[in-house]
Amino acid sequence: MNGRLLIVCQAVDEQHSNLGFFVRWIELFAREYEYVTVIANEVGTYTLPENVAVFSLGKEVGSSRLVRYARFISYILGFSSLYDRVFCHMNPEFVLAGAWWWRLSGKRIALWYVHGTVSARLRAALALVNAVCTTNVESFRIESPKVHRLGHGIDTDFFVPQERDDEPVLRMVSVSRIAPSKRIERIIAAAVALKQSGVPVSLSIIGGALTLAESAYEAEVRSTASQYPFVRFIGAVPHDRVRDSVGASDVFINVSTTGSMDKAVLEAMALGVVPLSTNPAFKALLEPHGLFVSDGTVAGLVAALQRLLARTDRETLVRTLREHIVLQHNLATLIPKIVTVLDGKRALHR
Repeated sequence: MNGRLLIVCQAVDEQHSNLGFFVRWIELFAREYEYVTVIANEVGTYTLPENVAVFSLGKEVGSSRLVRYARFISYILGFSSLYDRVFCHMNPEFVLAGAWWWRLSGKRIALWYVHGTVSARLRAALALVNAVCTTNVESFRIESPKVHRLGHGIDTDFFVPQERDDEPVLRMVSVSRIAPSKRIERIIAAAVALKQSGVPVSLSIIGGALTLAESAYEAEVRSTASQYPFVRFIGAVPHDRVRDSVGASDVFINVSTTGSMDKAVLEAMALGVVPLSTNPAFKALLEPHGLFVSDGTVAGLVAALQRLLARTDRETLVRTLREHIVLQHNLATLIPKIVTVLDGKRALHR
């Protein structure tokens, strides 16, 4: 065993639409450490091993930011003898709030961060941690010897290819926040154009808005799509239902402008669903297979979909894509790499 670990994260909830996957991360960390303490902004339902203790900051019951901050400080101080390493998932704010004590008490700190945004808070967190773990260059855009590019963590035992009905319909799916940066309106327009060209098609849009601005955008795209019965807004759903919905589809559409490697695309590949993406973070991975769309206009998306429909190598293609996820982005191999980083050793770069 590798000592005792503190994990600080946004949510521990198997039913969470965006963060339900993280319960599995904690379970795998628990196999590596004698004892794991978890502090989460919010806590819902979960099942974890006996050597894991989970504590909530209270967001799920409406606790204010000040109350959550005070509770966070009391936890990291009160539980200090229960951990010797700290793993912060995604939020630089956790590092900024706790690093003063962790460094003073000799704890080694690692931050997991996967996003194209570079903020002043992220730069400050980088200065305070011992290491940053990320997926690739695009997902952490500050050069530093502290950065370890380890690939993504896709649970390839959970995301496995499913049986699909042989329906004469091209089943398209999109999974993301409903936000302008995700360009949902272009996906809808491409599906409509394909339908009007005579291709039987359906489109499922999974996800929801998180802010008032995103809610206004969602209302707009829903209004546009309301005249097309083959377009369905499913909303935010639990992690396992996302898997089932995506796994029953033929094509995963991703036209995000965030520039970071969206794990939903990789999950689709693990499920045997063919992705099409305009996201530059996926260019190196998808372009050799003809699945990167450099022209993100509606016409460009339609042309890419038509080229995909004309292909006869789907079986080989989906097998190759899944093999890549298993070898390069497998959660079962990612967690030991993070443990290596937390131990102060150099992990394999990508």
